[in-house]
Amino acid sequence: TTSQWLTAVGGSQFSGSSPNGVATVWKGTCSAGGGGTSVRVERPSWQAGVGSQSSFRVIPDVTGLAGTPWYLTLVPDAAHSGLPGWEGDGGTSLSTPMYAAGVGLVRQALRARGVAIPKNFTQELYRIAADPALRASVFVDVTDGDNDLYSVGCCVAQPGYDLASGWGEMNVAALVDALTPAQPVDPVAPSFTG
Repeated sequence: TTSQWLTAVGGSQFSGSSPNGVATVWKGTCSAGGGGTSVRVERPSWQAGVGSQSSFRVIPDVTGLAGTPWYLTLVPDAAHSGLPGWEGDGGTSLSTPMYAAGVGLVRQALRARGVAIPKNFTQELYRIAADPALRASVFVDVTDGDNDLYSVGCCVAQPGYDLASGWGEMNVAALVDALTPAQPVDPVAPSFTG
């Protein structure tokens, strides 16, 4: 999606043995993470100066695990046996909900700290990325690989923002700290209803 109100998630994978492997852009034989420049959605002000020089929105904003070492998913017909079971799966159809779960944890932690939840989360990611020290603590920059299927000419990873991996992979705990003001705030006590 290219909407300025949504966070576009690309795909990454690990080469080598995890956890010491290097994150690269995810690309399979016939699928890859999306990236590029919109032809319809104008570039939001908070995205100025990143990606192409076009006046249109660029994506992805971030990237998440979409390839090896794969997610295990419970499927109704594992290995076409007629029985439910676990199979390895991936793609941005899985990196996106995992990213959403991370944002849910961020929102929960901010609420517990008494911090207002940002109205436009994607805009906050770009504000953080504009500060080199914050960017280095919150994002793991993916600088290797591409998601160019069938040699169409897009998109290659590079240092900083790129159209293959956005700002990179997000560190949820560091993001909570980056969104918490320096001034101490009173935590919000959880309320229970029965």
